[in-house]
Amino acid sequence: MNSALVSAIAALAGSALGGVTSLASTLLGQRSQLRAQQIAGHTAKLETLYGDFIDEASRLHAHALDHNSPQPSDFVGLYAKIGKMRFLSSEAVVASGETVIRSIVETYLEPNRDLAQVRAAMENGALDPLREFSNACRAELQYLKLSSSK
Repeated sequence: MNSALVSAIAALAGSALGGVTSLASTLLGQRSQLRAQQIAGHTAKLETLYGDFIDEASRLHAHALDHNSPQPSDFVGLYAKIGKMRFLSSEAVVASGETVIRSIVETYLEPNRDLAQVRAAMENGALDPLREFSNACRAELQYLKLSSSK
């Protein structure tokens, strides 16, 4: 075989291999970047949803401390947010959100509290129905952020 032909074939094979390697590297990089963008978008949606739930639950819980007669329509926003969480979030987040709603309902059924009772409950940590929910949300968001950096 002619050495010039062998050299030409080797050069072409090297160029082809380099091109395939470059293409594969680019495709993998773009795929990884797209995945990270998707996770970032999902994380942003969850942060908004969880923040809205916390705002609404806090408002209702504060109302429940000095009122005994909620309107069922007061809970529509919370139930809608729990419904969204059922298809976007982990079971731990959904379960803790449902616990928050039950806690608010129980607070409405209890006697009204005055400011001194509210302060005493705050000092002994009994007035924080959102702690477990917040912790579950934080754990889920941290997991998503870690998985996007892989």
